[in-house]
Amino acid sequence: MKITEIIDEEYADATKKDGEQIALTKTSKTFQEIHKLYLFWLEDSYADWGFDPWSCFYAEKMLTENRKEELYSMEDITNFCFAIKKFEEHKKFKESGAFLSALINVHYEKTKSSKEYILVTEHLQIPLDELCSYTKGANILVQGNGGTNACNQIKKGRIHFTGSVGRSLCSCTTGGTVIIDGDCENNACFGMEETNLLIKGNAGNSIGYSTSKKGKIIVNGNVGKYAGHFCYGGKIHIKGDAEEEAGSQMVEGVLRIDGTCGKNVGSKMQGGKIFLNEYESISGDIKKGKIYCKNKQIYPQTILDRIWQHIRKE
Repeated sequence: MKITEIIDEEYADATKKDGEQIALTKTSKTFQEIHKLYLFWLEDSYADWGFDPWSCFYAEKMLTENRKEELYSMEDITNFCFAIKKFEEHKKFKESGAFLSALINVHYEKTKSSKEYILVTEHLQIPLDELCSYTKGANILVQGNGGTNACNQIKKGRIHFTGSVGRSLCSCTTGGTVIIDGDCENNACFGMEETNLLIKGNAGNSIGYSTSKKGKIIVNGNVGKYAGHFCYGGKIHIKGDAEEEAGSQMVEGVLRIDGTCGKNVGSKMQGGKIFLNEYESISGDIKKGKIYCKNKQIYPQTILDRIWQHIRKE
């Protein structure tokens, strides 16, 4: 039996209740085709791989190889966000963000549309993982929140969340612009390259971990521990407060903190620059790099500072 026949058969069973066929609210052929493929993807063993990219890539393969009708529309994608609500109790539902990402990726590859794709999640109780991930240039507006691994490995395009997102935002991205109106959890921007990220709320621990090249991160609120940890390049601007060990093991790049910074700033720092306004303490094991407070260099001390310190001791 061909995969398309299996999907048709499973879809017929899945859309029945007490033996009676359920009438779908959206009746376009392309919309029903998406619905069929989603049900098959949701039950397939590949979807068990969770946050790994294969669940998204597998969905893309299904959408490409098994599409019988004409290409679905951008409106179909938006409408489908409402259709998945009834599957919230499914054990794999949170991975549905990968399927929505695949819908956009396949459509964009075919059309190269410059219009904004609209995803709606504000009606969902469970945040969707991998939302807007692996995109290659699409402009996307998400009306609501996202879960873990949002916007991972994007190459270009503009993505805007009106809500908050979970951990591991923008991992291994190589371009594009991402705007988060709310907060984000830990480990945002791991391995990020040449992406512009604006978080209007707060961020968790380890924001900017191992970022490199020309990426730029702005957080309007506060952040947790280890901001800019192992940063290899780019610029990180925290407009609020930062907890302890900001700039730890930093190699290159610029970290600016406008608020108050916790203790042990620059722990094992190997390079780069840190600009502070107020801080609790500077680490005693800095290897290299420069730290400024209120635009005055405080590490390493200048010759004049060392002379003045010597005079004061005498």
